[in-house]
Amino acid sequence: MFIIISFLLIVLTIDTSIVKMSAFTGGFYYFQDFYSILFICTAATFGVIQFVILRVVKDRYRESIVHKKLKLHVLGKTMEYANYGIIAILVAIILEMHLTSSYNIDFIIAIIWISYGLALVMLGFLSFMFLRWFKGIKSHFILSYAAAILMLLINAVITIIFVSIELGGSDSIVYPSANPVGSFNITSSILNNLYNITIIMSFILTWSSTAIMLKYYTKIIGRVKYWVLISIPLVYFLASFQSFIVDLLLPFRLANPLLFGVIYTLTFSAVKPVGAILFGIAFWVLARKLANIMVKNYMIICSYGIIILFSANQPISLLLTPYPPFGLATISFMASASFLMLIGIYSTAISVSLDSSLRQSIRKAAIGEAHLLDKIGIAEYQREIEKRVITTTHKAKDLIEYESGISSSLSDEEVRNLIAEIAQEIKSKSQK
Repeated sequence: MFIIISFLLIVLTIDTSIVKMSAFTGGFYYFQDFYSILFICTAATFGVIQFVILRVVKDRYRESIVHKKLKLHVLGKTMEYANYGIIAILVAIILEMHLTSSYNIDFIIAIIWISYGLALVMLGFLSFMFLRWFKGIKSHFILSYAAAILMLLINAVITIIFVSIELGGSDSIVYPSANPVGSFNITSSILNNLYNITIIMSFILTWSSTAIMLKYYTKIIGRVKYWVLISIPLVYFLASFQSFIVDLLLPFRLANPLLFGVIYTLTFSAVKPVGAILFGIAFWVLARKLANIMVKNYMIICSYGIIILFSANQPISLLLTPYPPFGLATISFMASASFLMLIGIYSTAISVSLDSSLRQSIRKAAIGEAHLLDKIGIAEYQREIEKRVITTTHKAKDLIEYESGISSSLSDEEVRNLIAEIAQEIKSKSQK
């Protein structure tokens, strides 16, 4: 799986870099056959790797309790049908390009809605779970990731609206052109600014969560060295947006736009993959330190999900309406990446909540990163207790009302508060 993900990152970087560079160099008009074959290869990569990922996940979760709790068979089937739909659209684009030397822009919009729409569902549920865990356990670990995922969710919403409006206002048919690819006319400056703000904030919040999660290593390599190393991806990412604040490279861009475009694209082509690798490493390092094989696998799946998610979230290049539509295969991975993150994190929370010995081993390990697992596991455990107690209370309440005719005034919120008070009392006694 590691080799597959590494290969995928290379493909995604090439896929997005080609279209970004074409905006400066003048499209693919003179090498159409070569670029058409290259586009077919990127589309085939999407088809193959998507199903490999789903197969691996299905095999590992078939017998787990998460399979029932998360209704994984339903999500898996949804992802499978969505992939069939995206592959069908990619095949239609390839056939249309072969037969008419053009493609319909509606195909691009359809894939945006399928991929980002499913990502919205997955990220929406995951953000809901983090907020519910935070409500039960007030932890900065949980809050930091809740904020990061919420910002990713907002960015996905803005992406669907922004790209749909922009592409909807373009010509419906895209043809090869010897001129620079497409025209990047922003019809909504508000949406454009919101997109840039949310993409930057989602990166910064996820970076902050990762920094908190890995802060334990300040004791191992030293505080200064730790912050220097972990800040490199953040500085690299923010540097790619310097033109929005202070365009330091404006004289060079005006003097030689072609050379500037090539150098700038090559320099910042790996901005998101580099940050994504850092975010994924936090979960991968944690997985290596856990003895429980099941939870270790969940953490690895989560790390792959977050790496693919940040690497694939690059829809803006499609606004250039390139021919062939490079960048399309990249954004098609958004749904699968969100799916991996969801099942990885949620499965870990359930596993930790159900296994008291696992919770104890996490605490005894004294691993800085493991605090997140401990907190979400406890929060999920507390939620399950509340659910069972409330269910039992309702049954007892109905029985009392039936036999005595007296109705109980105890509400669900009061039951939750009572459980919280008991849990706090037990915790206080255990600490004495």
